[in-house]
Amino acid sequence: MLRVDRSGHATVLQVQVAERDTSLQGSHLLVAVGRAPTTDTLNLAAAGVATDARGFIQVNDRLETNIPGIWALGDINGGPQYTHVSLDDYRIVKVKSGVKLMTVSVKKSLLLF
Repeated sequence: MLRVDRSGHATVLQVQVAERDTSLQGSHLLVAVGRAPTTDTLNLAAAGVATDARGFIQVNDRLETNIPGIWALGDINGGPQYTHVSLDDYRIVKVKSGVKLMTVSVKKSLLLF
């Protein structure tokens, strides 16, 4: 991104793509500067589930939390935030655990018990 201009009701974004300058025009510009986990209302401390300094649930490469029998999938564990990643996370846990799983959806995040 090179610059942003406002002209009347239009927002014009000047960008450089592959050494070529170009303009994009629209009515609004959304800048996403980070992400925050949705774990604050889950009372994870009551279950003893560990979170990192930012509030994401800590998991190993099998998506297991520090509490046996609890896994964390999707953006709640700090991994990539894409719908297909959460589906793949579910497949990983289903294969690795070999148990029937109960899911709890929290704003596109999953905890499995």
